[in-house]
Amino acid sequence: MEAIFRKESNTLPFSVASDGTAIEAGEVVVVTGGKVIGIAYQKIGKGESGTLWKRGVFECACPATHAAIAQGDSLYFDESEYKITPTA
Repeated sequence: MEAIFRKESNTLPFSVASDGTAIEAGEVVVVTGGKVIGIAYQKIGKGESGTLWKRGVFECACPATHAAIAQGDSLYFDESEYKITPTA
C-alpha cells in the first residue's frame, strides 16, 4: 500500500456540542478517546467550532511532586487530576 503525503498539519478542528461546555483559549482538550490532546487556540463556545494545536512547545503548571521529565520523554494527560504526567 502506498501513502501519499497531502499536507503537514499542526492543528486539529474541534467542535463543542450545543449542550457541551465552552473551552477557554489555552485549555487542554482530550480528543480521540483519550489518545490525543490539543491546546485550544481560541475560546470555543457551545455549538461552535475552533482549532486545537496538536504540536508545539507549551508551558504548563507542574505540581511540586512531579517526576523528572527529560526532553523526548513521552507524556500523558491525567484527566482526573488535570495534569501532564510521564506515567500512562
